[in-house]
Amino acid sequence: MAHTNDDHAIWFPLEQIFSAQQCAEFMYMGSVGSVSQFKHRDTRRYINIDASSGEFYHYVDREYRKVTKSSAIAHVFG
Repeated sequence: MAHTNDDHAIWFPLEQIFSAQQCAEFMYMGSVGSVSQFKHRDTRRYINIDASSGEFYHYVDREYRKVTKSSAIAHVFG
């Protein structure tokens, strides 16, 4: 993906786990603290990644709960 420096900072967490082609399937939705939110264009499900630590989260009952990488990926494509 061709990004400006600012864009790269936003997309960096997602680029660490997916190819450029796969990243193109997501929309950046914003961030809460250091947790970046990405929404898949087809499944409409979110993957939430802490940009600082690389940890993954699900948003449940109005709070972010840490989950495994495999659980986060399964959720977004499930």
